[in-house]
Amino acid sequence: MPIQRAKPRIVDLDQTPLTSLTAANMPTNTVIQRVIGKINSTVNVTNNSAFVATGLYVDITPTSASNKIHLDFDWKIYMNNSSAVSATNWAIYRKIGSGSMSAWKVVSGWDNYLNTGSYTADFYPHQRYFIIDDTHNTTSTVRYEMYVKRYGTATGVQSYFNANLSFDTTYAPGFSSGDQVDLGLIIAEELQG
Repeated sequence: MPIQRAKPRIVDLDQTPLTSLTAANMPTNTVIQRVIGKINSTVNVTNNSAFVATGLYVDITPTSASNKIHLDFDWKIYMNNSSAVSATNWAIYRKIGSGSMSAWKVVSGWDNYLNTGSYTADFYPHQRYFIIDDTHNTTSTVRYEMYVKRYGTATGVQSYFNANLSFDTTYAPGFSSGDQVDLGLIIAEELQG
């Protein structure tokens, strides 16, 4: 008689056999999907009057309207400005389905404020990492994108998402430009509701 292996059964927490493993069978806050948006090119900020898109965005299509989207934002700040006053304001814009991008959350103001003229002791190097949850109530694709504007009276060009690194034997021996980590990330995770 041939040897036969028993077929294992997948069971949930109360030991009820599951016929299939689906998102609906998962406990609350289980990660259903993860999508990562990246940017690796410099963005020059020259607008003081309105927020403008940076190109750092992520698109995610929720599998259930009752699930939430957990967002992690992280980006590199490198400021190179010809003005005596430098600072930026950051915001998150959101688009659901075929709708248009609209202001969703303001992140901060006076970020990386530096005044080399009147207030030479002032410097506000805010950390650019934060987490936020969204209850979106849709199964349409949702886009989250970072927007930026120059603060108040700042002039000149401010550059962000800049590598600020020379790949040579002095600054990065043994590395090439393809070895650098991403300069900006948005990680979107759909969590079971």
